[in-house]
Amino acid sequence: MDGTLQNPEEAGEYCDYEELDLDETGTGEAEGVEDADHLHDTSKYVFSFTGIFFQRFYKSQLRPKEWTRMVIYGDTATDIVDCMWEIALAKIERQVVFDDVTPRWSENVNPTVNDANEFITLQDTTKKKFYAIDSLTARILRSWK
Repeated sequence: MDGTLQNPEEAGEYCDYEELDLDETGTGEAEGVEDADHLHDTSKYVFSFTGIFFQRFYKSQLRPKEWTRMVIYGDTATDIVDCMWEIALAKIERQVVFDDVTPRWSENVNPTVNDANEFITLQDTTKKKFYAIDSLTARILRSWK
């Protein structure tokens, strides 16, 4: 991105998820899906699912382009958010904020995981429901199993 907005709304990303499809070996490793960290055995974590990441150029973009699929894992909702942030950070850039209709760059040049709610939205494709990062709980994650 060169800083030019195509739509007068904030740029951001969202993560869609779907159940991990079993391959022919039954190992649960779908083709084209990588672990967020290849050194970890994701089977030892409480939560593990395939995150499908899309890049949005503005919040209300209806059909963003998929850019990667990664296995998301962790023992708590905070671990899951940290794992997703590590992946999404590759596409996250400085936030554009609006004062009424006037765009300006955010004072925060380098977003941190504390800003994840401004950049990442979760979608449960089964229930067709969206979740904000700050509303993610262990109960929601258990329902995704």
